[in-house]
Amino acid sequence: MGREEETTATLLSLEEGWVFGSMGEKNHKENQKEKERKKEKMSLNYNRGGNESILGFPSSPTIINDIIHGYIELPRQLLQIVDTPQFQRLRELHQLGCTYMVFPGGRHSRFEHCVGVGYLAGRMLRGIQERQPELEVTEREVQLVQVAGLCHDLGHGPFSHAFESWVRNIPEKRDFHHEDMSVKVFKYMIDDNAIDFLEKEDINFVCELISGTPTGARKEKRFLYDIVANSRNSVDVDKFDYLSRDAYHLKIAGFDPARLLLNCRVIDDEICFHSKSYFQLFDMFHSRFSLWKQVYSHRVTKCIEYMIGDMYSAADPVLKISEAAENVEDYCNLTDSIVRFIEMSKDPDLQGARDIVKKIRKRQLYKTVDAVIYPTGDNNNKICLPNYDDFSEESLLKHKERSLPSLSLSSNDIILQKLRVNYGMRDQNPLDFIHFFHSGEPNVKTKLTNQEVAQIQPAIFEEKLVRLFVRDKDNITDAQKLWTHYLENSPSSSS
Repeated sequence: MGREEETTATLLSLEEGWVFGSMGEKNHKENQKEKERKKEKMSLNYNRGGNESILGFPSSPTIINDIIHGYIELPRQLLQIVDTPQFQRLRELHQLGCTYMVFPGGRHSRFEHCVGVGYLAGRMLRGIQERQPELEVTEREVQLVQVAGLCHDLGHGPFSHAFESWVRNIPEKRDFHHEDMSVKVFKYMIDDNAIDFLEKEDINFVCELISGTPTGARKEKRFLYDIVANSRNSVDVDKFDYLSRDAYHLKIAGFDPARLLLNCRVIDDEICFHSKSYFQLFDMFHSRFSLWKQVYSHRVTKCIEYMIGDMYSAADPVLKISEAAENVEDYCNLTDSIVRFIEMSKDPDLQGARDIVKKIRKRQLYKTVDAVIYPTGDNNNKICLPNYDDFSEESLLKHKERSLPSLSLSSNDIILQKLRVNYGMRDQNPLDFIHFFHSGEPNVKTKLTNQEVAQIQPAIFEEKLVRLFVRDKDNITDAQKLWTHYLENSPSSSS
C-alpha cells in the first residue's frame, strides 16, 4: 500500500473495522449492496404476524436482565432500534469515558445506560397514564418516549466528553454538541436500517424529546418533554439512570428513583412531585454534585482526558477524526477502540499518537500543578483571586512574559481547566424550579418554602474551580512559580 493510500485512512462499517485507501472504497460499495439486503430482511423480521417471524425472530418482547432495574421488557418494535449497528456501537463507548482508568469499576457502557433510560421513560409515562387516564396518554406516545430514551446518547463520541471537549476546541466546530449529533445519528439510523414503524412526524417528535426543546408544532402535552431531557428543572429519567448506575459500579452511595416514579403526576401540563418526595429530589441533586466532585472531575481522570485529546490532535491529520464530526456515517464508526487501533498501527505518521497512548499505558500522565476553589459571597481568603472569567492560559502566559520572563513555559506546556460543579441549575437551588402537590390537593401545584421542609439546607449550590496541569513533569516547578505569582499579583475579584 502506498503512502498516499495510507494517509487517506477512512472508517467504514463496524463489521469491517478500520480499513485504508482504495480497498476501503471497494468494500464500501460492496457494503451498500449488503445494506439493501439487510433492509429487506429487517422488514420481514419485525413486520410478520404470528408468534414467530419467517426468519425465526420472536414477536414477543425480549427480556433483558439489567443490573440496576432487574428484568426489562423490550417490545418487538423497539428491537428494530436496538438491533442496529448505530445502537450496538454504544457497547463500545464507556459510559464514564476515561474514568475507568482511575476507578476500575466504572467500565459500564452507554448501551446499558440507554436501555435503562428507555425503560425508565416508559415506566414513568405508563405510571402517569394509569394514575391519570384523563390525560389520554396513548400507547403510541409511550412508545415514542421510550424511543427517545433509548436514543438520547447516540451522538456521543469516543471517550464521550473527552471527545466533545476536543472537538469544541477546533474553532469551526465550537458549536458541536453530542445532543445535536444524537438527533443526526437517530435520523441516519432510521434511514440506514429501513426502520418503518416511525412516521416522519414521529421522528421529528422523538428528535424534540431528545433535545428537550419543543418547537411549538406540538402544543399539547408539553409534559412529555419533561421525561427524557427536562429543560425546566433537569429532573428526568436520564439522571435517574446514570446516577444510580454510576454509583452502583463505582461503589459510592447511590440514588434510587423508585419513589419519584410513583409520586409524580401532571398538573397544568407539567410533571410535579408529591411534597413528601422533596428529600428524594434533594438527594438526587446532591448525588449529582457528589459524583461530579469525587469522580467525574477527578484530577487524574482529567489528566487522561487531556492526553486522549492530544492523541486525537496527533492522529487527526491521518485519521481525519475531526471531519467525522461532520459526517454521520463516519462518526458512527468512532468508538473507544480508536486507542487500540492507534496503538496497533504501524503507520509512521501515527507515531506521535502512539507515543501518547504508550505514556497512558505506563501511567506517565500529565501532572496537576495546583488548584483553587473560588469562594462565593465575601472573599475572606488570604489570596485575593483573579477574576474567574478572565482566568485563562493566555492570561497566565502574558503574566509570565511581563513578570517572570526567565520561566521556560509555553502554551504547549500548560493546560488550564475551569470547572463549575453544581446541583444542576448553575448557582441556583434546583428545587426552586420544581412544583409539588399535597395529598389533600393533588391537582394544585405549588412551590415549597424552607419553612415547610427544613431549616438546614445548603445556601450555596455551585462552586467554581480552576486547575493548572503540565504535560511534562519537568515543568512542574516553573508552573508552580507562575501560578503562585499570578494569584498573588493579578487584579482580584470577589466573584
